[in-house]
Amino acid sequence: MWIHTHPQVLPVQILGIALPIWGIGFALETIADWKLTLFQNEPSKKGKLLTDGVWGFVRHPNYLGELMQWWAIWFMAAFLPFGWALIVSPLLLTYLIVNVSGVKPLEEKMKKNADFKGYAEKTPSLVPPSLVNALLYVIAWFIMIIYGAQGSLIIPVIAAVGCYASQITYFAKFDSKSFHTAVPLSIVASCLGLLQEMVFIHSGILAYPQGGISPPLWLLLLYPLFSLTLNSALTYLNKNLALPFFLGGFGGLSSYLAGERLGAVQLFPPLAYPGIFFSWGLFLTVLVIFNRKLIQLKRS
Repeated sequence: MWIHTHPQVLPVQILGIALPIWGIGFALETIADWKLTLFQNEPSKKGKLLTDGVWGFVRHPNYLGELMQWWAIWFMAAFLPFGWALIVSPLLLTYLIVNVSGVKPLEEKMKKNADFKGYAEKTPSLVPPSLVNALLYVIAWFIMIIYGAQGSLIIPVIAAVGCYASQITYFAKFDSKSFHTAVPLSIVASCLGLLQEMVFIHSGILAYPQGGISPPLWLLLLYPLFSLTLNSALTYLNKNLALPFFLGGFGGLSSYLAGERLGAVQLFPPLAYPGIFFSWGLFLTVLVIFNRKLIQLKRS
């Protein structure tokens, strides 16, 4: 209602994040309910637990999908006048779904099934570590870009440190593979990121509002945060080295274009576009190769 009764035009970057999240949530809830219906209607499955497909991803994918839709709607409303105050809506819905009408009472019934304990030990209840990883990075990216463009230093640093500490703590509890590679991978990403940004600035393909011969601190802090996604949200990049180059190129260029629209950087075409694409493709490929080495060392 708040969105429809306030005619302000939402920035395309906000819609570009909120609408895909809503769409993924809708698809996830739909698929989960459909699979559950088929499972429950099959006589041979009576008394058993549905543990494959999206139900092997989390124990309650239908509730996760519904919550993603509500939080995406609030994210759009938050950029309208006083829309941030409406966070009470998704918070209330999250509380009700988790503690009152959804997860908690359903799991009390599921515990009566002999297979539930093993299922619960290997499958997260509602939020998988990879989703937390992706959301924390996206939130930190926006905070750091928006306030960095305004010349603020304290808020981007707080956002970066808070996000990094939260990720490391979460990995330590739920994702040991990411935890053991996080710090060395962060150091390498920071060094490569500094080198890459220096090349960008001194080659004249871009400039930052603050000027100077070195990249701003808030930007450099994004590199270690990004590295934390390689063994969680972006773990699939470790499987094929062609993926990091092309996705790194497209993703890196898209990120700089979004940053330009937010006033955080100025690009100088035509060399900026192929330069950023090639450099980010190479950066991510090298980072993935190093990450593979870390994983091999850990196994050995």
